[in-house]
Amino acid sequence: MKHALGSFLIIGIILTGAGCMNTAANNAPPKTPAEARVNPDGSISQGVNTYYKVSATDPDGNTGNKVCARVGKKCVGFTDETLSTCLAFHPDAASVSDLDGAKAGFYCDGPPEGGVCAREKNTCHICPECNLNMECDTQAGTLYREMFVQCK
Repeated sequence: MKHALGSFLIIGIILTGAGCMNTAANNAPPKTPAEARVNPDGSISQGVNTYYKVSATDPDGNTGNKVCARVGKKCVGFTDETLSTCLAFHPDAASVSDLDGAKAGFYCDGPPEGGVCAREKNTCHICPECNLNMECDTQAGTLYREMFVQCK
């Protein structure tokens, strides 16, 4: 009797432990630090501001107005005049600051975009001395692969 009860307990413990070992959460790859910064709605928080990616490859999200409307907010504008947001979305990108482009950071990944982006692959670029050169209705894809908009 003692032996049968002991065997029963051991089998119960093994079965319970085996069930915990094979869950989808345990099999999911760990997030990189950059992936961990992306909020569930696809935005990235930088201090008190939240930024969304405006992408030339997304016809429903290729302007600040479209991106902000998709998340039920209004476009404030392209207010991050640093490379912080771009590098948060693209941590392995090169950083370039020169006299070509826009005052707000943007992402380049070669053609089909024109201007400076036609010559740069996987690059976060900024021109601190330039004008902003982008409004809420500016379409990504003519000059920039991605831009980063603040929505409220």
